[in-house]
Amino acid sequence: METTIRKINLRNLARAEFEVRIIKVETPDTFYVQLKNGADDHEELNEYLQRRMERIGQNKSLFMEQIFVGMEIVTKERGKWYRGIIEEIKEERKIIINLKDIGRRMETEKYNCYELEERFKETPWQANKCSLALIEPRTSRGWTDKDIKTFKYLIEGYKGWIKIKECINEHHAVVELTKAATGLEEAKDVVQEMIKRECGRRAYHTFKPYQFGMLIPEDGRKN
Repeated sequence: METTIRKINLRNLARAEFEVRIIKVETPDTFYVQLKNGADDHEELNEYLQRRMERIGQNKSLFMEQIFVGMEIVTKERGKWYRGIIEEIKEERKIIINLKDIGRRMETEKYNCYELEERFKETPWQANKCSLALIEPRTSRGWTDKDIKTFKYLIEGYKGWIKIKECINEHHAVVELTKAATGLEEAKDVVQEMIKRECGRRAYHTFKPYQFGMLIPEDGRKN
């Protein structure tokens, strides 16, 4: 029987601080982190995956009739091999793959799918979805381009610390985030930095549930 790659269940993590690397940023409501305690295992797996696929990848190519939505596969992007899961099969030989170790989706050709061997399914997916707690957009129009660019500039690719405040589900947490010290820079509270740069305002709730499809106010407005 084939195994399935596990996700890290964020509900099982104690409400302590965890060291992370911020691997992908979309908005303050959606960014992805890799927990440090899984980084070494993933790095070892990734190095082995690169060597293995360079050696035998051509023999692991899948035919178009073999692939299906939800299938865990290996794919190649810009010369590097990634684990992924097929999310959508489109017309004209195109598919959407979720690269769940790096928090990114890609569109590629159907022929760019390769068998994922069982040995590469033992390590959980590495990208953990987070939302920033205790901050909200300055207006009802939502996050501006400036807000998003500033947030990316502050944290994407950096190390930091998260503290889980609330879990939206098993794989999506609302967190406080501190950017780790770098060079001459001291550690920074990311919410304070965003507010100081006029890219958000303090919120006195952990999160607004309707932002994540959980609740719509009776008057239908997003305050």
